[in-house]
Parts: sequence; structure tokens; C-alpha cells
Amino acid sequence: ELEEQLARLRWVCGRHPPGLDVAAVLHDLGVVCRDAGDITSARSHLEESLQLKRKILGTVPSAEVADGLHEIGLVFKDMRHLRMAQRKLEEALVMRRSLPGDHSYDVAATRRELGGVCVERRHLKSAERHLEDVLRVEKRTGEEKSPDRARTLRELGVLKMKSGDFHHSEMHLREAERIERETYGDVPHADLARTLYALGMLKLRKGEPASARK
Repeated sequence: ELEEQLARLRWVCGRHPPGLDVAAVLHDLGVVCRDAGDITSARSHLEESLQLKRKILGTVPSAEVADGLHEIGLVFKDMRHLRMAQRKLEEALVMRRSLPGDHSYDVAATRRELGGVCVERRHLKSAERHLEDVLRVEKRTGEEKSPDRARTLRELGVLKMKSGDFHHSEMHLREAERIERETYGDVPHADLARTLYALGMLKLRKGEPASARK
């Protein structure tokens, strides 16, 4: 459906310069492709969308460009290009913070992803700062039982595991697991699978291979 819409808009744009409507469809198509695991197409669509947004909106900070930078950062994260992922997410964060109005949810979303990238790059102090601040925002906004909160807790649990703080690692991972089981029930979900995998790795790090197999 998005591809058909994009084709129609491109046909129209053959007579007129492409606008933000084309950029928006390209952005949505990129997100859909990333969710489906088609990272190559996701990157292509999102980069074209971002280029078009910047051409139209210029250098003035905008939510549209910030959203594009955030999603491109996630694509680079999936590609394991972690340095580039961090760069794009940092650009998105700076822009989101500069926008007028309340963008605390979007800022927290970018900081959560940025914290995860910093954990993977072993920039643990930066990661902890981002993730702890996101937890405070989630508590303030009443998101203590949301899947987003569980993702933040999982990232913080992995961070604590890498820093050798196994007690707090397990505490955060167990809380993430509890939220995800309450949210998803008996339905298999990738987020819960990631949390259980992290708990298994923690058991191995603690020298409990029998528990890790469970």
C-alpha cells in the first residue's frame, strides 16, 4: 500500500517538485522495511526521505528531520555500524532537544536507543547516564509498566552485567521480564526473548551454566 502511494506521488512529482508528503511516505516505508528485516531497503528509503526533508526544510531544526535521523540511527544499529548509529542518534537528540514544546517522550526514545548503542560500544558511563535519565522520565510520566520501560531496564541490565555488577543486572533484567510477561502474556515476543537471552548470559557470567540453559 505504501509502495503504491509512493508510486502515485512520484508520478505527480514528475510535474511538480517533491514535497514533504513524498518524504513522509518514504520515511514510513523505511520503517516498515526495517521492521520486516529488509535493512538495505530501509536504509535507501530513509536516506532519500531525510535528504528530501533537508532540501525542503533547510537547516532549521524540525521534528521531521529529527525523526529521520533517529530511524537512520536504528538502521545503522541493525547493520552493526555502531559508530555511525551513535552519530545519527546524537544528531537526532540535539535536534529534538532544540524543538519548541514538550518533546520529552521523543527525547527519551532517542536516549534509550543511544544508551543501548553506547552499551554495545562499551561506553558504559555515557550509556548509564542516558539510561538512568530515561528511567526517571518514565517514572515521572507514569510509564513504569510499559514495554519501553522494559527495554530501558534490559539495556541497563546488560550494562550492569558488562561492568560486573551482577546483582543490579539481575534486578533490572527480572523487572524487564516481569513487565514483558504482563504485557505479552503467552504470546512469543522478540523483546521477551532478548531479555531471557540476557538473563541466560548473566547466569553464564556468574558461573551458573545449568541455570543458563533454562
